[in-house]
Amino acid sequence: MERRHTVRSNERVAEAAAEGVAEAPVLRLFRFRPAHPAFDAILREVMLPDLVSCRGLRAVFAGRQGPDETGERIVASVWETETAMADAVGLTFDQPRFHPEHLRDTVARRLEILPIACAVDVPSAGPPALIRLLVGRAKPGRLDDYVDAVRSGARSDIESGSGPLALYLARSGEDEFVTLSAWAAWSTVAEATGSSTRAPDATRHTHLLEAWTPSHYEAILIDGVRA
Repeated sequence: MERRHTVRSNERVAEAAAEGVAEAPVLRLFRFRPAHPAFDAILREVMLPDLVSCRGLRAVFAGRQGPDETGERIVASVWETETAMADAVGLTFDQPRFHPEHLRDTVARRLEILPIACAVDVPSAGPPALIRLLVGRAKPGRLDDYVDAVRSGARSDIESGSGPLALYLARSGEDEFVTLSAWAAWSTVAEATGSSTRAPDATRHTHLLEAWTPSHYEAILIDGVRA
């Protein structure tokens, strides 16, 4: 199991609190394959509704890939602080806290917990049709410039009615980043990224990037949850 995170120890969290340093919001990315096709029903009817009720949760998005019924799934959750996330769902799968009885229903698990550098969303937006995950690397020393460009571009697109429903960019290394975005339609992704509906692999601000890889997921929806 791949696990990459920026988890601070309890001592460091306590030190930050004592110094009056606010914890940054975090993006938790859980990618896996279901062990059986029926798991989507468990995810939609049990796990996502329970996750939504957790304190400190800002947003949650879930998606699936095909063509088979056990393709990769993603559950991406945004938390007010790392401490709130840890209290609700834990930091690792070594001692699972959130529905541990269903952990055996997943395989090829990958977990990342990353600090959010940019968050843009539309609170009144409807449910997404797809989830886009962009994993990339900025040119040396240009990640801050890229974050600023993404923030400005997303806000401009949203104001014009052609942007994402939500976008969260998190740092995963000195120059590496992960961007999670939710969209209402493939055509909107193509328009915003300068790609096409058949090959939506392009992205903006490439003069600031060395590499990027997009992945797309069909959104998994439940009543009352923007997932």
